[in-house]
Amino acid sequence: MKSSRQNRINLLVYLILFLLPILIMFHVPMLYSSDMQVILLSAERGLLISGDEGHSWQNFNMGLPMDFIPEKMLIDKNKNLYLITGNSGIFRFENQEYRWKDLNTPDFLARYGLSNNTEYRKISAIDIDDDNPDVMVLATKHTIFKTIDGGKGWGIVSMNGLKKRNYITALAVRDNTSEFYTGTSFNGLYKKRNTRFVSSSSGLPREPYAGKLCFSEEISVIAFDNSDQNTLYAGLSFSGGIYISSDKGKSWSNLNMPIEKKDMVDIYGVIPFRKYLFVSTSIGVYRMDLASRRWSIVSFNTLRSRIPENLSPLSLFIVDRTGESPSIYYHINDFRYQKNNELSSRASGKRGIYSSIWSTKKNFNGLLETMKACNLNSIVIDMKDDLGYIFSPSENRYAKEIGAVKGFPDIAKYLEILKGNGIYSIARIVVFKDRCLYRAYNNKYAIWDKKMKKPWKGNSREFWVDPHSDFVKQYNIDIAAEIEHLGFDEIQFDYIRFPSDGPISRCDYRYNDEKDVYKSEVMIHFLRKAREKIAIPISVDVYGYNAWYHFGNWIGQDIEEFAKIVDVICPMVYPSHFGKKFYMKGPRELRPYRIVFHSGKRAKKLVAESALLRPYIQAFRMSSPTWGKGYINNQIRGVFESGCCGFTLWNARGDYKMVRKALSPLTASNIE
Repeated sequence: MKSSRQNRINLLVYLILFLLPILIMFHVPMLYSSDMQVILLSAERGLLISGDEGHSWQNFNMGLPMDFIPEKMLIDKNKNLYLITGNSGIFRFENQEYRWKDLNTPDFLARYGLSNNTEYRKISAIDIDDDNPDVMVLATKHTIFKTIDGGKGWGIVSMNGLKKRNYITALAVRDNTSEFYTGTSFNGLYKKRNTRFVSSSSGLPREPYAGKLCFSEEISVIAFDNSDQNTLYAGLSFSGGIYISSDKGKSWSNLNMPIEKKDMVDIYGVIPFRKYLFVSTSIGVYRMDLASRRWSIVSFNTLRSRIPENLSPLSLFIVDRTGESPSIYYHINDFRYQKNNELSSRASGKRGIYSSIWSTKKNFNGLLETMKACNLNSIVIDMKDDLGYIFSPSENRYAKEIGAVKGFPDIAKYLEILKGNGIYSIARIVVFKDRCLYRAYNNKYAIWDKKMKKPWKGNSREFWVDPHSDFVKQYNIDIAAEIEHLGFDEIQFDYIRFPSDGPISRCDYRYNDEKDVYKSEVMIHFLRKAREKIAIPISVDVYGYNAWYHFGNWIGQDIEEFAKIVDVICPMVYPSHFGKKFYMKGPRELRPYRIVFHSGKRAKKLVAESALLRPYIQAFRMSSPTWGKGYINNQIRGVFESGCCGFTLWNARGDYKMVRKALSPLTASNIE
């Protein structure tokens, strides 16, 4: 009896396994062959497709890898679909096989110093030739590739005139790369002429910095108008906006899209279609009548309401195969990398001050009184400083050998007092600027000067060790783990970057054995190793400008990638450290507010809430003609109005008298 029942079960299983591929084969083509499809990009389910305007949804992941992150979809003139993922590269849907085909090359793989790595670099820009879909160009942040055979083979495009440290954010190609445009994150738009890229940004918005230096707003999309060979469109990130050129990019003018600058709008797609221009943005889809230049909003409310929220929808791609309307990308939510929510909860809402080890020893009680009087609840204390000295008990063999251990016998007592007063303690650890390690072992781990054939020096006060060195990374992680066990609430890494000052072209990184590794990937490798070892929240300090643009390969600080690993990003947005011409429009006394507010808003777009934002703000007078109580309060207002979760006030000497004046009991009680 039992055997007979088992035989029936086995037969049923066999029939299911036999018939399932056949059912899928017939079901998917029927669904896919309808005139209108809606494809849902979901954080939970990958891709889902609907042929009935969202009333029902079917799996659309055939051939795609496990745990891929869907980011963007495109369609070519032959109605072939393309999928860009966040970690798995690029795929094209093969109509005859009814599955997605991998179009990747090993050159797209990330270089993290990990064996058997299968993670791909972010595809930051892509375009398909409107006339010949076999021609595509694609960028992985700082490298441009092209194919002329539909993705069977990819070649690297020379960056002559662009410089490899640029972050590529937009591409447009036409006529088999004879017309080739690229947009960057802060250096504007370029057109390729013969073998060289030349600037083609006249009329596009720029922000003066200092002297003749300006930063251009990020170009997020470039599109040709196929009805007019001379016309192009460019869309911007952050400030939004659409610009038109009627002379092949020589000059640009604003189409005055009806959006508020404060909304921080990203442009995802620009589609000239018959008598209209369709623009997909982070806040919806807009349409402009090309004749009257009047704008209207394209509503997808009905379709949007049919999407179950438990699918964690990211975006929709609406495909019209009749040719009566364009295929449109509709943004819903940014993808958020899920990490340990308990760590994020512990690190959130921290308002504090910085204290060097010397200030802590000299004036601990005074600092504690300042925090109480100003309603502050956190303190950052140096545990490994800019010279590499370690101010905690350490059993690290190498730290002892190189004379780095200074010790701090009272730290356990201070941490106990802080905890008793509800003060969250953060240990600051300077990583790749380290005089002790630089001089040690006959300069074994120093960055080398390839011209002078000796240890490299930037300015006279900085001593940099090689970030590529596994020993240097592990040394700092081991120190951090020791400091964690003292009882600190958070580890904060500073100088987690490559040097930026001095003759950096002469830097020789002797431990770099990875071909074409990005500087940001070196930092990511360090942070991943640190995350494996450290159980408490981790924060990182980054240059203020890394909160404004995709920088990546400049000094290695890519906060979009950092946010996938760490719990808190701390941009140093001191108004004094921005150029003298920067953000000067408007009342001068409100410049600190403007800089901090827009730093927070832009950083939130970059990290997509994958990590908390807790900026460092200015508590010192340097280069600040409007210095005073209002200067500090305007910064704090900028922090919270931009959506950041907290702040840290920086004064290198621990002098917070102006903070005491600014944050009276009444004011302080309102900053929670």
